[in-house]
Amino acid sequence: MSETARHTTPRLGHTLRRQELTFNKYYVSLMTNEQAIQIVLENKDPSNAERLAAMYACDDILESDIDVWLSKDVSEYLPQFPDIAESLVEDLLKEDSISVERVANSLTEVSRSMYHYVRFYETLSSYDIALSER
Repeated sequence: MSETARHTTPRLGHTLRRQELTFNKYYVSLMTNEQAIQIVLENKDPSNAERLAAMYACDDILESDIDVWLSKDVSEYLPQFPDIAESLVEDLLKEDSISVERVANSLTEVSRSMYHYVRFYETLSSYDIALSER
């Protein structure tokens, strides 16, 4: 199994445990928003893709709360990334001497950030499950 496939394949154990912890269709995390954000920031590398993913993960956690963020499937959050790419291209095309290479590299970084966003989601899910098993 490829590295990417291992990180993006849903884990049945996580799903079953999460269902056990669900009450009235709302998941109750044992982690605070601040703890979740700290974990994201501690697990990011300095690459542009990971910084972008961390920024959006932290924003989404603060906007919806960690309980809601973890209760939804990560795929519900991914549609924002094509919007980010589109906005980025619009901004880049406003520059006078933009190269095709720079546009391509920027779009590649946005694509990579989707992978890192999912990885952050999985990391927080794992931490949260570990906390719930104590």
